[in-house]
Amino acid sequence: MDALGSAAIIVVLIILYLGLGVWVFAGLMLVGMSGLLLINDMQLAQLGPILKGTMWKSASSWELAAIPMFVWMGELIIRTDLAERMFRGLEPWVDLLPGRLLHVNVVGCTLFAAVSGSSAATTATVGKITVAALIERGYDRRLALGLPAGAGSLA
Repeated sequence: MDALGSAAIIVVLIILYLGLGVWVFAGLMLVGMSGLLLINDMQLAQLGPILKGTMWKSASSWELAAIPMFVWMGELIIRTDLAERMFRGLEPWVDLLPGRLLHVNVVGCTLFAAVSGSSAATTATVGKITVAALIERGYDRRLALGLPAGAGSLA
């Protein structure tokens, strides 16, 4: 099969599985399995060892061990009042922009992501810091929850 036909099949499978409401990780796994079966004419018995090895390598990598440490670092930042100091320190930098606390959140996510290198740890840590501060200052709850998620994944 040519490359264009293979790409079309993969795009159709992605739209199909994700359109059915399957979780993203399960949908992408199903796309990979279906692609191997349809495009490469692989036998069903060969998928087990391939999946086992791939899933084990992904779940047992040392890179994942750093995420709880960065979340713990964020917990220490919250408990020691450094989070409020961070907000007060970053506010003058974005003072002239409307919605300055929202921009402080994005800048805080960027700085924490530069330190930690993990978007999951950034979202968990800065989200825990900023959601309470945003709600306390009168922002809508949906905005307060969505902003750290977007800024954390962007950072």
